[in-house]
Amino acid sequence: MGGKRWWLGAAAVGGAAVAMTATLLGTGDVPRTPVEATATRVVREDPPPPAVEPPSAVEPVPPVEPARSPGGLDELAEGIGLGVVVRDLTTGEDVVSVNPDQEFDSASLVKILIALDALADHRESDPTVAHMLATSDDDEASRMWSEGGGPRIVTTWATAIGLVGTRPPEDPDQWGATTVTAADLVRIYRFLLDDPLGAVVLKGLHGMTDRGADGFDQVFGVPAVAGDRGWAAKQGWSCCSDHRTTHSTGLVGPDNRYAVVVLTAQPVEVSAARARTRVTQVVEFVLSDR
Repeated sequence: MGGKRWWLGAAAVGGAAVAMTATLLGTGDVPRTPVEATATRVVREDPPPPAVEPPSAVEPVPPVEPARSPGGLDELAEGIGLGVVVRDLTTGEDVVSVNPDQEFDSASLVKILIALDALADHRESDPTVAHMLATSDDDEASRMWSEGGGPRIVTTWATAIGLVGTRPPEDPDQWGATTVTAADLVRIYRFLLDDPLGAVVLKGLHGMTDRGADGFDQVFGVPAVAGDRGWAAKQGWSCCSDHRTTHSTGLVGPDNRYAVVVLTAQPVEVSAARARTRVTQVVEFVLSDR
């Protein structure tokens, strides 16, 4: 083991996710039919105006439904750090790009680089690496990080892949504090599709379990929205230094057409369930026409 382990946020209680969904919907004001008060007669020389007839009934207020914000990403990004890139890997076009070079703690996203390094050096079997990724197993990741030289893993693969904003953590034991950007995560997914080592990594991401090894709910963001379109996903979460990190990244669509990266740094007082809901809303918005 490599010293201190990166501390991860606990799984939210299932009911809290539903309760918090309505809080963060960002669906705008709910239309209401105004209730008009009965007019007060004013005594004056001219004939008084006719009394205002009160409405016969107040129309029911439509229920708030989980949906993407009509106000767009600006509204969904309010109060949080947000980096988003959606790239059409067929054309190479970024169809969505918001703060692509903003830096975030990687949390478990760095496990992709840890996996590549373990595979390249033949230190681990393919099934062991795939399982570590699918379950986001911290203990296995920490062991592979330590045996692979820790920060060296990040610098080696940043150079190999051509990553621009990815740096190793200042504390070599804290792999989850590796610095990443949305633009670099898209480059990593392109590499996984092009390099033979990527097949094992993608097997793990296609086989992502509903809950991580620590019990955290992994079904948010990309896997929650992509559904039967097909997906491979690597999630990331951690808390609480001065923020709550919650990320969802992956490949979506037939032939892995889209690379989707949503990185967030949310206030520490935001629950894990609410943080996941916000990420899911962002992914729903950016994939709404795809």
